[in-house]
Amino acid sequence: MIPPQTIRIPSYSVDEDKRLRLTAFMEYAQQAAEDDCEAAGFGNGDLLEKGCAWVIVEYHIVLRRMPLFKETVSIQSWHSGVEGPSFLREYEMRDSSGEVLVAANSISCILNLETRRPVRPELFGIRDEENAGRPALETPPSKIRIPLDAVPDMEIRRTAQYSDIDYNHHVNNVRYVQWALDCLSPEDLKKVEDITVNYRHEVPPHTEVTLRRYHCGEKIFITGEFGPMQAFSISFSAKK
Repeated sequence: MIPPQTIRIPSYSVDEDKRLRLTAFMEYAQQAAEDDCEAAGFGNGDLLEKGCAWVIVEYHIVLRRMPLFKETVSIQSWHSGVEGPSFLREYEMRDSSGEVLVAANSISCILNLETRRPVRPELFGIRDEENAGRPALETPPSKIRIPLDAVPDMEIRRTAQYSDIDYNHHVNNVRYVQWALDCLSPEDLKKVEDITVNYRHEVPPHTEVTLRRYHCGEKIFITGEFGPMQAFSISFSAKK
C-alpha cells in the first residue's frame, strides 16, 4: 500500500457551491487505485501486456463532508482482499486533521480482452493474503434491486461522445455517474450521501443510451440501457 497523496482542491473540480464534485472524487480515487496497483506489479500497463484489463463491477461511496475549493486533502486506495475472481479495493479521502471525508470501496475483476471473461487472480501471482488492508467501509458494495413495481418518472437519451470515452475505447466508469447526476434535481443533489453503482456492460463510442430515473422512498435509482443491454444501475440515498 502506497502512502496517501495530497491534493489542494482546484477550481475545475468543484461545483457551484465550491464543493468537490462526486465525479472529481471518483477520478482522484481511480488514479490512486492505479498508482497502488502499479506499485504492487499489477497496474493497467502490466495487465495490458498480457491482454487483460481491470474492470470495476460494483462501487459504494459514502459522503461525510465534501471538501471545499482550495482545501488540502489526502486520498489513498488499497487492496483489501480477493474473493474468487473478484478484488476488493478501498478508498479514503481525509482532511488536514485526519478526519475521513469520503469513504468508498469497490469490487473489480481482471478481464481477458479477447475472451471477455474474468481471469483468476492466481494467474497473476496475486493471493488473498498479499497487499491486503483494513476496510474503509464495513461492508462491500451490493447488488442494486429496484422494486418490481417501480415506474420511471424521467426518461432521457444520451449518446456516448468523445469526452466520455477512455483509453479502453468505451465510456469511462466515472461518466456513467455523471450522466446519472445530471438526472437529479438541485434539491436531490444536495441531499445525496450514499451512492452504489453496478456496472453491467461496456458502452462503445457513439452508442445511444436510454437513462431512466425512479423515485422509491428515500432512494433514487438511475438505469442506463442500450438495446437489450443494461449498461449500469445507480442508487442514490438521501441524508436522513
